[in-house]
Amino acid sequence: MIFNIDIDKCLFCGTCVGICPSFAVLIKNDRVVFFDDKCRWCKLCEGICPIRAINIIEKKREEK
Repeated sequence: MIFNIDIDKCLFCGTCVGICPSFAVLIKNDRVVFFDDKCRWCKLCEGICPIRAINIIEKKREEK
């Protein structure tokens, strides 16, 4: 999975930070910092973002 954030849309409101159960999302110095090694891929941040700036994208398996 891939965490994707549209920085042009993001208001840096911190709603995603507050709901993340694994502390994988932070806002630091007007930047969104994401730690994929902490993420549980629960998609709570995506669902709560008031302007839908966050998208969790599932990578498709490469076919051989």
